[in-house]
Amino acid sequence: MSPWSLLGEALRSAWAQKIPSALIVLVTAAMSVSALTTVGQAAARDRDIREQLDLAGARALTVTDSLGQGLITPALLALVRDTSGVEQAVALSTPLDVSNGAIPGSQKVPAWEVSDPALVTHLTRGRAPQAGEGITSATVMDTLRLGTPAGWVQSDQILQYPLVAEGTTAPGFEDLDAGVIIQAGPDTDYRQLRVIIDDIAHVPATQRAILAMIGTSDPTQIQVDSPQGIAMTSQLLTGQIAAGNRATLLLILGAGAFFVAIVSLTDVLLHRKDLGRRRALGITRSALTTLTTLRTTAPALLGALLGGAGALIWSTTRGVAPPADFTAAVTILTTLVALVATIPPAAWAAHRDPVTVLRTP
Repeated sequence: MSPWSLLGEALRSAWAQKIPSALIVLVTAAMSVSALTTVGQAAARDRDIREQLDLAGARALTVTDSLGQGLITPALLALVRDTSGVEQAVALSTPLDVSNGAIPGSQKVPAWEVSDPALVTHLTRGRAPQAGEGITSATVMDTLRLGTPAGWVQSDQILQYPLVAEGTTAPGFEDLDAGVIIQAGPDTDYRQLRVIIDDIAHVPATQRAILAMIGTSDPTQIQVDSPQGIAMTSQLLTGQIAAGNRATLLLILGAGAFFVAIVSLTDVLLHRKDLGRRRALGITRSALTTLTTLRTTAPALLGALLGGAGALIWSTTRGVAPPADFTAAVTILTTLVALVATIPPAAWAAHRDPVTVLRTP
């Protein structure tokens, strides 16, 4: 028989044998539903955890020159930016308290001189600042009683900074939203290095490289605020979740394979005369095995699709929809497990003596 003829005959046989086919549909649908509502939801939560850890704020490394020894320089900043694992890096000065220069005694806000404000804030109004010029946020404008991002602020040391733009802070620099960001000049004394690492898994190696460039890790000289603990917890947590998911999925697929094998064996026992008649009429053992396997695999695929669709709809309404690739993988695995579980009963039936089978009452 040609492959297409074999497939067509398998589909017709599956339709004719409605009870075994319905049982296979129910078993594989239950496998898909069980996998997607347990392991699938765990995978969805794991995905959400990874997304939270992938936020820039969770990947921010801060190194502060506690004693003001000039450890953070433009040369160091250039080296850090070229380091593998660094997404972006900026240097900041010690914050100053500033107030609206046009309103004496007005409320104060912090101001930082930043090596590259374009990496820290996205402009919404105004122009890019030059050295000594500042950017405010909408929150700071209200505090300083400014209607537009124009004017000037003044520090307690009578240092004045013109304001030329309004912006919103970039992810990882949200704390700077409460103050004025000033374009640093060539004489700025940097006291802090802010680094956004490109991946939470790269935190330990990148942190070691940066501290090696600085030349010290002495806590009396520098203060390090690191996401390394988060990175270690993330790796441990995701590893445990993955191991638990694998064990649960294997248990579900194993139980499903057992039931599919039982249904398939029962089916070939009930229809052994039909299978023996096909052998007596000349079908080969391999073709008969393939026919019997496909007759079970077709309803198995239908059941996997129906169960997957139902579980996906139910999970979506609860806000924990499993990832699309995981859903597709479960559907494919369920079908493949059903196919493999059907092969032994099908092969056994194909290798029985057709004469003996036909003579059995």
